[in-house]
Amino acid sequence: MEQQNRTPQHTWQLDPWTETKTILDRLTIQKPDTDASEKRGPHWLGQIAALANLIPQFFNVVHQFERTFSQYQEDLILNEIFRYKGTTNEFVVDIGAGDGIRISNSLFFRQLGWNSLLVDGNPGKVGKKQGVQKHWITLENINSILEKNNVPKEMDLLSLDIDGNDYWILEKILANYKPRVIVVEINGAYGESDDYMPYKEDYNHKKEQNPLHGQSIPAAIRLGKENGYVPVCKIRGTNLILIREDLDK
Repeated sequence: MEQQNRTPQHTWQLDPWTETKTILDRLTIQKPDTDASEKRGPHWLGQIAALANLIPQFFNVVHQFERTFSQYQEDLILNEIFRYKGTTNEFVVDIGAGDGIRISNSLFFRQLGWNSLLVDGNPGKVGKKQGVQKHWITLENINSILEKNNVPKEMDLLSLDIDGNDYWILEKILANYKPRVIVVEINGAYGESDDYMPYKEDYNHKKEQNPLHGQSIPAAIRLGKENGYVPVCKIRGTNLILIREDLDK
């Protein structure tokens, strides 16, 4: 599929607000694509970003009785977003769900009673018990898997972490689905370039260990913007949270 080997044409500087280091700057956050003179705050996105900036200190204190299952408390940040913006169908899609328990962005919400679709290329025995479907995710099968499982077109949450073709799969999903909130894996090893791994259907990160797998932070931000999403925060160079533009009000 020749179109899948195209080379990115742009080098992006990260939006200044995504790399802000202080709580004060987080709380006077700029919305993307606005002039610097239009800085405003406190904005609800700023509040969320402030929480992310304080991890793990904030959640160790404020949420000491609220268990987290994600790698870096992403589920608690996501829960704060839904606390601000509400939910619609309480449906979460977790692609690259592993066994559905360890380092899970969806377990927190499943324990709240959300409906879910969990998919992984190698869920193992534990994953199967958790209802994780075994599929090797490709451009050819991803949307048919979602359709067969009656996934809402505007699911509340999409989590994508497949250590490889993340950029391509996200692009494919967003052509047919519009999740309200997305948490997607990013790879800080790319630095500030708009770059991503060429599509390789059978890529297996455990075997190949390509340090430049997945997508860069700027590539994920650009892809989100092209599809109507606003970045909320990045978490330790491993995950990026985006929300649909219509929720950024």
